[in-house]
Amino acid sequence: MHDNVTNPKELHTLGLNAELRGDASGYLEAHELFGRALELVPRDLSDNDAILLRGDIMRDDAFTHTREATRERSFIMALGHTAVAQQCLKATMEDVSRVIVRDDQRTADSILRLPAEEYAMLKANLGTTISLLGRTAVVEKEIARRANLPEDRGDNKAIRKVFAEAHKTLQQGDNGYYLTNNALNAARFEAAFGSLAGLAWWWMRSKLALSWTKRHDLRNYTAALDTFRTRSVHLRAPDVAKESILVKP
Repeated sequence: MHDNVTNPKELHTLGLNAELRGDASGYLEAHELFGRALELVPRDLSDNDAILLRGDIMRDDAFTHTREATRERSFIMALGHTAVAQQCLKATMEDVSRVIVRDDQRTADSILRLPAEEYAMLKANLGTTISLLGRTAVVEKEIARRANLPEDRGDNKAIRKVFAEAHKTLQQGDNGYYLTNNALNAARFEAAFGSLAGLAWWWMRSKLALSWTKRHDLRNYTAALDTFRTRSVHLRAPDVAKESILVKP
């Protein structure tokens, strides 16, 4: 299918459309299209556009596995999907982090440093990838709960740390939608498994992120406002938050 398409961006879009079907054939087609897209993107760490495109494709391919996990009836199969998702997300982080670290090591006045706009785009890409690691961990936790496995409270600390790292990184980025979405996902985690204090803290961060987006990132404001309205509903009660995790990971 789509054998005549050779543009990686177009293949990426087709993959996203296939994923949105939300069934096994759609997920399979999405992985195939994402894989073909990645083959066409050069692995050149000096080409930031290529790095960002690879990051976008790998991140969407990874989170397709997370979505598949939410549809699996087998606990083992679900964990298989989340493990692949985490592996892909970490590989994406490594590519983007390598460029950021390389740039950070240059002197502040060096002409070799990235333009501020490119640096912010890389930070946004990295931050949302970290956020997806947190969201995938929350999916794992909810799957384990539904399988009646004993809760590991140590997971909570690790998940909080991931969302906090994502927030810190996204604050250096240029995408208000990513920033708002991360805060809302962290708030849902607290509503489902954490504390009222944690929920209140992240709820306030989501409102601040939305306000920042309206002032500084108007192109993403509509998407940020939409996710704010949609995901805020999940914060009403612990049971509502838990129920939403596998419906809207």
